[in-house]
Amino acid sequence: EEYYALDGQHRLFAIRSLVDPSRPEYRNRPAGFDLEEVSVVLVIPNGADTIDEFKRRFRRLFGHLNRYAKPMDGATSIIMDEDDTFAICTRRLFSDYEFFESTDRHEESSVVDVSKGKNMKNNQIHFTKLEVLYEMNISLLTSSYRRNHGFDPSSPDMPVDLKQFIQFRPDDQVIEDYYSELTAIWDALFEVLPDLREEPSRMRTHAVANVDDASGERDCLLFWPIGQRLLADVARNLIDQSGCDMMNPVELREALAPLARISWDMDQAPWRNFVLVRDEDGASWKIRSEDRKPVMELATNFLLGLFLNGGEEVDTFQAKWSSFLLRSDYQDEGSAFKNFTKKALGR
Repeated sequence: EEYYALDGQHRLFAIRSLVDPSRPEYRNRPAGFDLEEVSVVLVIPNGADTIDEFKRRFRRLFGHLNRYAKPMDGATSIIMDEDDTFAICTRRLFSDYEFFESTDRHEESSVVDVSKGKNMKNNQIHFTKLEVLYEMNISLLTSSYRRNHGFDPSSPDMPVDLKQFIQFRPDDQVIEDYYSELTAIWDALFEVLPDLREEPSRMRTHAVANVDDASGERDCLLFWPIGQRLLADVARNLIDQSGCDMMNPVELREALAPLARISWDMDQAPWRNFVLVRDEDGASWKIRSEDRKPVMELATNFLLGLFLNGGEEVDTFQAKWSSFLLRSDYQDEGSAFKNFTKKALGR
C-alpha cells in the first residue's frame, strides 16, 4: 500500500525526523517518543469506486479542506497557540504580570477583552483587546537587531524572520528571555506613563471633546487600539535608538522618558480633527476611518522625528498634518500644533 498525507504534512515530517536514527541532531528526543500513538484518519475507496472515481472524491476532499476550512479567529489562536512565542508571552502576562493578571478565567478579565476583534467601545471597562495586546507585544519585542539578524538567537547562521519564528516553538530559555524583556518594557512604560493605570472607562469618552468636562473623564489616545499600537511602535524605536541595557530599569525608563512629554488627550492638538473627528451629523465624535493608515503613519513618524531628530522637520510635518485635518473648530491650529511640539521637545 502507498499512503499520501492529505493534511498534517508538517506533523508527519516532524515525527519522521524525530524517529530517524540517522538524524543525530534529534538524539535527545523525549524518552519513549517512538512508542507514542497518534490518531490518523484514513481516506479509502469503497468497494464500488473505480480508481478514477476515488481520485475525484479524493481531490474534492482535498480542495474542500483547504478552500473552505474555517480558521480560528485571532483571539482563539493567541489563547491556543503553543508554538508562537509572542502568543505564549501574551498569555503569560495573564498569570504572572500584576497589571494584566486575571484572578478569574481569561474571558472574565477586567483588563483585557479576549473576545475576537480589535475594536474598543466608548466607555468600555477593559484596558485593551487581546489581539491588540498581542500586536503591541510583537512591536515591543521586534528590535532593529532582530529585524536584521533574525528572531531566534539559537540560529545565528540562518536568520529566522518573524513569519518563520512564530510557526515553531523555540527553546524554553528563548521564550523566557523574550518574556523577561517584555515585562521589563511594560514596567518602564507604567513608570513613565502612569495614566495607563487609570480606569479605562473614564479615559475613553469621546463626548469630552464637545464641552469643558468637569467629571474627570478623558479621551486618551493610549486607551484606544490605534493609540496603543502607536505607543508600542514609538517605544520600540526609542529603545533601539538609545542602545540601553534592556535589563537595566533606569536606562530603560530614561529611553522611554520622552513619552511623558506628549499630550495624549484627543480633544487637544494635534489629535483633534486629525485622529478624533466629527461624525457625519457633526454633533458627535469618532475615531477617523478615512485615511486612517496614512494618518497614523504620519503620527508615528512625527513623534519619532521629534524625539530622535530634535524636531528638525517640524514645519514639514505641520504642513502634512494640516492637509489631513477634516475640520477645525479651534482658532489658530498652527499655534496649538507648535505648543504641542514645544512641550514634546521639553522647551
